[in-house]
Amino acid sequence: LLGAGMLMVGWFGFNAGSAVAVGKDFLPVAGATAVMAFAATAIAGSAASGSWMVAEWIMLGKPTALGVGSGMVAGLVVITPCAGHVSPGSALLIGLIGGVACFFAVLAKQKIKYDDSLDVVGVHGVGGALGALLVGLFAVRPVIGGMDQFMLQVQGLLATGIYAFVCTIVIGMLIHKTIGFTVDAQTEDDGLDFAEHGETAYRLT
Repeated sequence: LLGAGMLMVGWFGFNAGSAVAVGKDFLPVAGATAVMAFAATAIAGSAASGSWMVAEWIMLGKPTALGVGSGMVAGLVVITPCAGHVSPGSALLIGLIGGVACFFAVLAKQKIKYDDSLDVVGVHGVGGALGALLVGLFAVRPVIGGMDQFMLQVQGLLATGIYAFVCTIVIGMLIHKTIGFTVDAQTEDDGLDFAEHGETAYRLT
C-alpha cells in the first residue's frame, strides 16, 4: 500500500506533466489543462479503488488491501488517456467503471488460465484500452466526445492492438530462438533469484 500510494503521487506528475504536449494554442501548460489532468487523476484513482473494493466484497466475500491498491492502479491507468480531456464528473464515472471492469478482467484470469503474475493484462491492458475508448465518449477538449469520436478511438485501439500483438510475437520468437523464452520447471521451483543471481530475495520458510 505504501508503494501504491507513492505510485499515485508519481502519476500526478505523469498525467499533469503531460500537459506540456498540448501545443501552443493551449499555453500556459501549467494552467487549466494541467490542473484538469491532475484533478481527473486523483478522482479516477480514488473512485476505482472504491469500486474494485466493493466488487471484490460482493463477489469474493471480503475486501482486501491488495484489491484497494489494484483498484487504484486500475483507475490511474484508465484515466491516463482521458486526463486533461474530460471533466471531473466524467473522471469519477470513468474511475468507477474502470475499477469494476479491471476487477472482472483479473478474475477472468482464473477461468482463461493465462500466466499473468502481476495482472498486467487485467489492469494495464484492459484499463488502458478502456480509457482509450471512454475518452471518445467523455472528451470536452480539444473535441467534444460522441459516437463519431468513439469510433475513431475504436479504430486507433484496433490498429495499436494488432501492431503490438504482431511485434510481441516477433520479439517473443526471437527471444525463444536465442536465449530462451522461459526457464525449466526445476529452476522456477528453486526461484529465479537463486538460479540467476545465487541469492534469495525472500525467505518464506
